[in-house]
Formats: sequence, structure tokens, C-alpha cells
Amino acid sequence: MKFPIVNRFLKASLLILALTCFIGLITHAPTTTVAGPVTGPPPLRLGLTVTNNTLRPGQTAKVSAQFLDGRYQPVANDGTRLVEFELLPFEGGSLSQRQVTVGAGAQAAETMFTARQPGKVVITARAEGLDPARIILIVTRPAASYLSQLFETVAYAQDFEGFAIDWASDPDQKPQANGISKATFQVYFTNEPPAGTRVRVRVDAPARIIYDGQDSGQQTNISFDGIMSASKSIDVISERAKEFLVSATILPSGPTKQASVEFTRPRPSRILFDDNLAEIMSTEPVRLTLHLADDTGRLLEPNEKTSVLLKPAGDDDPVVFDPPSVDFFPNQYRSSAECMFRLKGLPGGNEVRILAVAEPSPNSPPLSFGFKTIAIRSPVQGITLSGPSEVPRRDSAEFIVKLTDKNGKTTAADWNRRVTLSATYGTFIPNEITIPRGQDRQVVKYVPADTTGKVSLRAESRGLTDGSQEIVLITAVYWLFTAALVGGLIGGAVRYLSAQKLDSGRQRNKHRRQGPQTGSVNWRGLLGTIMGSIASGLFLFLAMKLGLSRALGSLALPLDYGTWLVAFFFGGIGGFAGPAVFERLVSIVLPPARAAQPAPSH
Repeated sequence: MKFPIVNRFLKASLLILALTCFIGLITHAPTTTVAGPVTGPPPLRLGLTVTNNTLRPGQTAKVSAQFLDGRYQPVANDGTRLVEFELLPFEGGSLSQRQVTVGAGAQAAETMFTARQPGKVVITARAEGLDPARIILIVTRPAASYLSQLFETVAYAQDFEGFAIDWASDPDQKPQANGISKATFQVYFTNEPPAGTRVRVRVDAPARIIYDGQDSGQQTNISFDGIMSASKSIDVISERAKEFLVSATILPSGPTKQASVEFTRPRPSRILFDDNLAEIMSTEPVRLTLHLADDTGRLLEPNEKTSVLLKPAGDDDPVVFDPPSVDFFPNQYRSSAECMFRLKGLPGGNEVRILAVAEPSPNSPPLSFGFKTIAIRSPVQGITLSGPSEVPRRDSAEFIVKLTDKNGKTTAADWNRRVTLSATYGTFIPNEITIPRGQDRQVVKYVPADTTGKVSLRAESRGLTDGSQEIVLITAVYWLFTAALVGGLIGGAVRYLSAQKLDSGRQRNKHRRQGPQTGSVNWRGLLGTIMGSIASGLFLFLAMKLGLSRALGSLALPLDYGTWLVAFFFGGIGGFAGPAVFERLVSIVLPPARAAQPAPSH
């Protein structure tokens, strides 16, 4: 038995199906970017700046804690640090963040200050291994109306209220007489002084004043504009070890305030790690070099034997030192000591933090402890998650978690790697795995939720590039095929009934013209139409599912081709219109042979 429509459908479908499968198999490979360690001089101290040091209640100012080197120049942070901001008095205002974590490469840690009550406010910033910083802000009273000033002349008198001089640097840390170390202070009023107010600041020789980036010698004049109540930072430096007197006088003959500062002779005041050690291999021991230096970072010999203990900065830093402590001796013409350092496990975040703490001495001031963040260079840089792109709902599927290098190639674990697995719908069993040292992969089972649609799967491990995959939860294939076949059957039946109705109308018209005719059912045509509709309905659904929808570009519908309703929908469309479309395509691609024309008679 021959069915012309089905035969033509099969002839045209091969080329279209091959093209559709090719489109559906096109994929794009992911790329990863790995950041390198921070190079350059390490930070030794913090420096505080504010956008406005004079505020009224309710106003805000941004506070920035910058990282500075030994010469007070801005540098990049060398590793993860926690910067803590402290506010005194607490009732003077509030900070948006009191603790800010910054990573390697950051230039500053920032927070916002909101003023509350009038008065002087001191903000302090601290971080491990760095000298702290302080800055003074003034919160002034709200501006009074003209009538209020007339009746409250005492409260709003335009005088030099609360004139004072105060140290912004830590008063417990005495600067060293090396021409670089700074003692910092500010001149302020608790209320705005009249515009044009000038204050002369003086210091005893041979100390010098550095103001607004300029070396002003032994004195400088500071002008107030009627809005600001506190000056910028005023720095004093000296190359002679002695106590100096600093005075501030309101010109021309106003009150004078004084403060003293003592510069000490250069001496070791901090412990430093070698700047060249920025990163290490995760499996190889390295040599640590430590130095003693003054507060600017200049290397010095100790005045007496100094013992330094090495230890990890955190509980999650698995490190071993050999020996665990080192000694510095005077008159040895060197200011360094060495020890071996290795990992006994993998630290989180691909970096390790270590401390060097000096044992206290009764004859010398305490040394600031050394702090070092070292990046771990590991062959493992990322994770990939691979498995089927479609998972039938209520059926589990296996996925492979692999470790990769910076080029995306599979590599073995240098240490035990803990990986956490998650999904937007469904769950992994187990949801946390450990890839042992020496292995490069693990197999996990994904149990989908009782739903259909797109699901995002993710594999994460601290310090590594995440792995992810998009999958589709679908109805089982046999149910999809059944729905497409039923859709094609119904579409074909609707098409046949529509054609029969049209043909019946034509027959009635013909009956009126020619008289009664004997009717019969074309069973071959009916069976062929139904079979062609079922086949074309199934074919259209498979074509859309395998990639024809992506080939349509902007015309593609945002449908989930893993549901039986979509399968039924496209099966019905294919069953109704498919035979006619394929018949038209066949007539274009494979035109029928023309009938022989009779030869013309002569």
C-alpha cells in the first residue's frame, strides 16, 4: 500500500533533521581568569582622611583608612585584612560599618560617619600589623536664626569657642628622629570661628612643620573660612632626638595653646618580613627572612638580643615553622634572621597569614609585631561540573566534579579539597564532598525536584573558580513522544475534518448542477493523512527540541521543550500543517517529472 504524502515527507525530512541536530549540538567553552599576587612595598601604617571634618548633627562624611608605606605614601594592601573603626565618644555620632574586610590590592577601607551631638569626635582605625591612625572631627551646633541670635547673644556669640590643639597620631607611639617619622596634630574650635580667622603654628628648631604637603619650616599660618572648625593634619618631623614644644596662637594677639612631643633616636621598633616573598607553592617548603626596622621601615640592628616567635595568625592557617622562633643579636652587621616555612594543609582562600611576635624585654620598648599575608600558588585553580543537560524529573542522575588548572585542564588535588554543591531545585547527595589529595574528581548524585524547567547547579570551593551547569528537568522521553504523537493525531484529524467539510460543500454544489452522485469514503487517503500527520507532528517537536528554536533567533519562543504540554502543542501544529508544508518543500526540492508533450504536427 502506497501513501504519497508519507513518502514525500520522508524524502524531505532527512536534510532538515540533519541540519537541526547540527544546530542543537553547538556549544561554547567557558573561560576563567586567575588573579596574581600583589607586588610592591608592603603597607606599614594606616592613614585616615574624611570628606569633611566639620559637620552639623544629621550630616554625613566618608571616612577612608588608606594603606601607607614607610614614607607615608599610599600603597596597595598585600592581603586580606580586617580594618576596625572606633568612635569616641560614642554619643557623638555613628559609623555605618565598624569592621571592614578588604582584600589584596585594595587601596583603602571606607565607612560613613553620621554626626549626632555637638562636640569633638575622634575616629581611630586599626588593622593587624599596621600602625593605627586617628583623626579629629568637629560636630557644631545647628545654625541659629537671626531672631534667635538677637535674644540669645550669649549662646551664639561669635567668639573663639573651644580653641584647642590635639594630637591626631597615637600619643603612646613616640616618633623617631630620622627626618621621616611624623607626629601629627590638629588645631580646632568646638564651634565655627569667624571667617578670616588665622592661627599661627610654631615648633622649636630644628624640628619642622609639614602642612598641606609643604615643608613650612618652624612656623605656618592656617586660615579658617567660617565653615571649617578643624584644620587639616599638621605634621612635625625632626632629625634630632629631643622634646619639642608646639604652639598655636590666634592672630594677631589671641590666646595660645601648647603641646609637646618627644622624638627618640632611631631604634628597631617593628618586625618585618621579606618583601620578596609574595607567594609560595602549596606543596613546597620555603625560607622565611625576617628583619628588624624602625617605624619607617629602615633596617636596623638590635641593641640587645631579641627573640621573635613565629605563629599562624588564624586558626584556619595550617603552617609549620622550623625553628619556631629566631634570635637577633647586636653587633653582627646584619638585621635579618631565617627559618623554614611549609604548609601542613590547605588554608582557606588560597592565602596564609603569619605573625612574628617579639618576646618582651625589660630594657627596651616593645616591638610592633610583624604580619604577613602570603598567596598560595596552587596547580588547582577551578572546578568543573559536568553531567547530562536534561534530567527526567523523579529520576536521579550522576554528575562529575573535577579540579582544573588555570587553562581549564583536569589536574590532581595538591591537598584535600572540600567542595560544596547546590542547586536551585532539587539536591545533591551528598551536598559536600572532599576530593582527596592526588585525585582529580568525584562522582555525585543529583536528585531533582518534582517539577520541570531550568535548574542551575553549582560547585564551590574557597579560593577556586566556581563550576556551574544549567540543566533542564523534563518529563520522561516516552511521555513526550506519546504527547507529540497524540498531538499529531488530533492535528491530523482536525485537518482531515476541515478538508472533508470543504469537500462536502463542493459536492453539494456539484449535486445541484449534475444531479445525485454515489458517495464513497477514501480510506487510503484518510489513513495516509492520519499517518503523515502523526509523523510530521513528532518530527516538528523533535526539530524544535534539538535546536530549530535556537536557529530562529528572535522568533524563538521561550518554551520549555521538556514538558508534555509543549510536546502536545507542537505535535498538534505539525499534525495539522506539517503534511502540507512538507509536500510544498518536496515539490521545491524534488520537483515532479513533467509529462511528455506531444510532438507538434507538421
